[in-house]
This record gives sequence, C-alpha cells and structure tokens, in this order.
Amino acid sequence: MINQEKIDEILSKINIVELISEYVKLKKKGTSYFGLCPFHNEKTPSFSVSESKQIFYCFGCHKGGNAIKFLEEYEHYSFFESLKYLGEKVGITVEPNNSFKENNKKEKDIIQNINKEVAIEFHNQLKEKEGLQGYKYLIDRKLNDNTIIHFGLGFSPKDNKYIYKFLKKKGYDDNIIKLSGLVIYNGNDYNDRFRNRIIFPIMNTNNNVIGFGGRVMGNDEPKYLNSSDTLLFNKSKNLFGLNFAKRTKEKYLILCEGYMDVIQMHQAGFTNAIASLGTALTESQCKLIARYTDEIILSYDSDDAGINATLRAIPLLREVNINPKILSLNPYKDPDDFLKNESIDSLKERIKNSKNFFIFEIEQIKKNYNLSDPTEKTNFEKKIVEKLFDFKEKLERNNYLKAICHEYNINEEYLLEMVSNYMLKQNNYFKEKYSNQKTINIDKILDIKIQDQFFYILFNKSKFINLVQKYLNIDDIYGDFYKNILTELYNGKSFNDIQIKYENNNSYLDKLHKYIIDNNYIIGLNLNEDIDVKKILESLIKKIKIQNYQLLSKECDVSSINIYKKLINIYKDEKIIL
Repeated sequence: MINQEKIDEILSKINIVELISEYVKLKKKGTSYFGLCPFHNEKTPSFSVSESKQIFYCFGCHKGGNAIKFLEEYEHYSFFESLKYLGEKVGITVEPNNSFKENNKKEKDIIQNINKEVAIEFHNQLKEKEGLQGYKYLIDRKLNDNTIIHFGLGFSPKDNKYIYKFLKKKGYDDNIIKLSGLVIYNGNDYNDRFRNRIIFPIMNTNNNVIGFGGRVMGNDEPKYLNSSDTLLFNKSKNLFGLNFAKRTKEKYLILCEGYMDVIQMHQAGFTNAIASLGTALTESQCKLIARYTDEIILSYDSDDAGINATLRAIPLLREVNINPKILSLNPYKDPDDFLKNESIDSLKERIKNSKNFFIFEIEQIKKNYNLSDPTEKTNFEKKIVEKLFDFKEKLERNNYLKAICHEYNINEEYLLEMVSNYMLKQNNYFKEKYSNQKTINIDKILDIKIQDQFFYILFNKSKFINLVQKYLNIDDIYGDFYKNILTELYNGKSFNDIQIKYENNNSYLDKLHKYIIDNNYIIGLNLNEDIDVKKILESLIKKIKIQNYQLLSKECDVSSINIYKKLINIYKDEKIIL
C-alpha cells in the first residue's frame, strides 16, 4: 500500500478549489464555492466546495469527498490514478507497488503516449513530399502557419500501413496498437484507420491528445472520419477546441459544426469557439459545456440540416440550464465561409445580434403556415401555445408570450386564455393518467437532502428540538427510519444514544454515518449563530411538510387531489417561527 503520510502530504498541498475549477465553474458564496453539479442534471447550483476543509459535496445527488474522490467520480480514475495525477500537480512522485493492479491505467498511459507520438508524426508529415498537398490544402483554406501549429494539424500518408509500421518501430505490440484505435485489424492483417487525410488532433481539457479527426484528400468516403472509441476517447463526450476555448474571457461559447469552423474562428480571434465531433450534440456534451458557461451561441450551418440540428440542440442545452442564442450567417453557410467573405467586425456584429432561441423556434414553425389564411393562422397560434407550455415558470412564460404577441400581432389576452386552457387540459390528462397508479416514483417528488440537513442540524443543535416539536409531527417525516429517529429525539434521546442503538443496523447506519454523523456532510450552513439556525430550521420544516403532502396527493385517488393541493397551499402560507 502507498504510505499514508504521502497521501496526506499530497492532499495537504493540493487546492481542491483550483482542481475542481478546471471542471466546474465555481462562484464563492460565504466561505464556500458553488456551481452546477458535474454528476447530475440541475438548474440551481447545489454543488459546493470547501477550501478550508478541502472537500466537495453536492446537496442534490449527495456525492462528496476529497480531491481523490472527485477524480474517481469524475474521471473514473482508480485510487492510484487519482493520487498519481494529484502528485504530479504538486511535484510528488507516486509509484505503484505489487498491491496495486493498474492494468487499465497502464494501457491508458501507453495509448496516451501513442497518440502524442502519432500526432507529432502526422504534423511532421505536412512538410514531407507527400504531405505538401495537405499543407497546400490548409493554406488554400486561409489558415496561417501559427494556426496550423497551434492546433497541431497534420497529414496521414496514403500507405495503409504507415502508422502501423511507425508504431512497431517504436516498440509497441499489436495488442496495444489495436486498443489505440489507430489501426484496424480484420482478422488477418493490420491497416491504418487514417489514410490520405488532413488530421485534426482532438484534445481533452487537459491538452492531451485523446483521438483524431481526418478529412479525406480526394473523393473517398467518408469525407470526415473520427477515431473509434477507446479507453481515452468517446466522441459523444468530448468537444473539439474546448481545451483552448475554456480559457476565453467571454461569458459565452460559440458552438459550431465542424473542425474548420472552429479553427477559422480561433484564427480570427473568436477563441471561444468549439464543435461537436461529427455527431449530433449529445446530453454528455451539454453537461460538459455547462461546466464552463451558462450561455452559448449556436452557429450551425444555415442549410436545412443545420437548422434541424439547431432545433434538436436547443432543448438539450436548456435541460442543463444553458441559455442558447442563434447566430445567423445568411447568406453564408458556416463561419468558415463567412470569414472568407466578410470582415471580423461583421461577424462580431452578427454575434451581438444573435437571436433568442424561442424567437428562432417560432420562426421555424411559421415557415409551415400561411398566416394570411385564418385556419392556418389559428393552427400556427396553437403551435405557439404548445411551445409556451414548455416554460414551467409563469414569469418567463408570460414574458415570451408578450414578445410573440408583439412580433406576430396576436391578441395577448386571447393567447393567454389559450395557454391557460391548454395547461388545464394537460394537467387533467396527467392527473387522470397517473393519480391511480400503485407504483409511484418517489424520487421524482422526494428531496431527501431536506431531511438529511434537518437531522444534521438537530444532532448539532439539540436545544431546538422542543421548539421543532411544536410544528413538525412524526408523520410529516418520510421513511420509517427517520420517523424512528425523530421519535427518539422527541423522547429525549441524545445523539450518542441513537448512534449506539443503530450501530448494528446495516440497512440504515451507513446512510446515517454518511449523511448525518459526518460533520463534513453539510457545507455552507452557518450553525454558529442561533438566529441563522432558526431560519434554516423554519425553512426546512416547511419544505418537509409540503413535500409530505405532495407524496400523499400522488398516492390518493383523483377526488382527493384537490384537498391535498389546498393543504399544500396552506402550508406554503403558514408562518413557522421558532
């Protein structure tokens, strides 16, 4: 095993805020830092990092721990991999011993070295006789030498065994060469994956080459080809250019379709441009973007395929709380084409006037209707109503409703009535469909962290138990375990008494230890001032009571739902003052 003193030394020297800031956009609030959790979808930041305690914790999904644990969860590193990575950051060498089986890590390290060596070789090929055609192609596309070097662009020769022979000369065996994805084994022979192509190295956010993209020279198919998935590379989880764009001083990123679009944008000074890797934008890529910004400008091609890709991307980005805007490049197809024909200032002006995503969506819907025809205009307005239903917040919905009414000369009162009727119809449908179901997805309703925080405070501030008892009944708590805990607290049992009683309760003790007993569990709650503790408890009690009635309303029949909804409203308005 690795010496514990070395582990402690590494953890004492690493700054967890700086480490996690490489992955998550953090903002300081009080003594802690907060951001959107990288481990689950959320719109309100609940992921916290404590610099003083050197730990992280998410109040939503309950993942937490130190810097090692973060890398294990996020990068899927083993304990040793995480420790070695951190050690390199602080200048401490970590070597494996016989008790560690790091085969997977070893393979990843070798593939990383292979990618690095091959990227250099591809780049060098641009200046070789055969590769000059690739270099000329890049120059003809208006790229300069600095840009070619900056992005490490290269060329793969026509020889279908060039890279295979190159790697064999370097001493790599066939098994690891196959795992690299740079060659294809057909059962009898090895052939290079990339042949006669311009090469675009794909880097992760740490500037390591994890894969390649290749654009064919000539008319072969496919025109663009990416590395196959490997231990290092997954095209649905990475973004081209993000390793550079993450350093931008702009508040937003620009999402393009292709490699050349990104490269041309960076060369023109728009260093916040990125691109997906030859596939439609994925949920994982949206989560990756959300770590760096909550604003994005979509700059997909202006043809039908590009418009459809934009419409598919909007809800994915909105799901991770990113506000998308749409860049119009008409009459040009893409940023590459635009910059060849227009000035940089013209593109800046276009970006400044990027269109709101909802206005863009409605414009696309409008194309299918003749608004001079009363029937078609009515159908168009019905489509608007359906789109407005996507907004869950009333204020936001009404603001967009007013904007659309102004844009298309629609009576605001009339459209508002249509929206209300549509929402009522949808609510009745869902109520009838789901209210009698015996199987209920409790996780959709229950926010268990509320109860975790509540009990944590009670264990640390037991003097408030008598006050809490005036407002919170045992039946307001969800789950038999917590009901029993609260009963014992109300009966005067101490924290230590409860801990001893449940010491052998394997089904619940682990949860108790992780979420309640461990004082590092709650980050950001100020328990020093009684007035702050009271405010927190008042808020938690109200939330516990409300969500309990929400659960009851889901479990009852249709005729009782309105009764429980009234109870929820009562509890929302109830004044709880400790």
